[in-house]
Amino acid sequence: MAVSDNFNRADNPSLGANWTMVNGTIEILSNQAHGSTDGADNFAAYTGVSFANDHYAEVSIPVGSASTFKGPAVRLSGSGASRNAYFFNSGSGPGIYKQVSGTQTFLVAGTAPASGDIVRLEVIGTTLNYYLNGTLNATTTDGSLASGSAGIWIFDNAASATVDDFNAADVGGFTAKQRRTSGSRVGSRSQ
Repeated sequence: MAVSDNFNRADNPSLGANWTMVNGTIEILSNQAHGSTDGADNFAAYTGVSFANDHYAEVSIPVGSASTFKGPAVRLSGSGASRNAYFFNSGSGPGIYKQVSGTQTFLVAGTAPASGDIVRLEVIGTTLNYYLNGTLNATTTDGSLASGSAGIWIFDNAASATVDDFNAADVGGFTAKQRRTSGSRVGSRSQ
C-alpha cells in the first residue's frame, strides 16, 4: 500500500497520528516537516500502516534547504539510543548511512540533491538503492537491519532543516536493474 503526507496543515509540534517519533522531535512548520531538536538525529516513522521488510521512502527537498542534513529513512525501528535505521543524508557527506542502536556508520556516497529534488531510499533484502529524481544514483548492501518502517530523518533544528512530500510503499521484490530493464514501475509515486 502506498502512503503519502504533504505536511500541508497548521503548524504543530507533532507530525500527527500516523507518525511515531523514534528519536528527537519533528514538527509541522510552514507546511513542511521540520527538525525541532537542536543537535540531534530527529527520526520519525510512518506507523499509519505496516510496511513489508522491502519498502521505500521518498521526500522532496524544499527550495532553499538543500545543504542541511535530512532525507528518507527505511527499516526504522526502536527508540532513543536504541534506534535503528538506514537513511540518506542529503547534507555534507551525502550518502547512505545506517544507525544500529544509535551508532552511525557510513555505507556509500551519493550525489547531493539540490533544492526541489526528489530523494528516494529503497531497501530490498540486503540491497539499498538511492534514487535522485527517479534515477539510480548509488547502491550498496548491508544485512544489519531486517525490518522496520519507512520514515524521515532530519538532523538539528536549523530553519532549513525541512523535508516535504513524503511518499512510501512496499517494494515488490524486483531489483533496481530488473525494474530498469523490464519497464516495470514497482512502488511508483502516488498522487
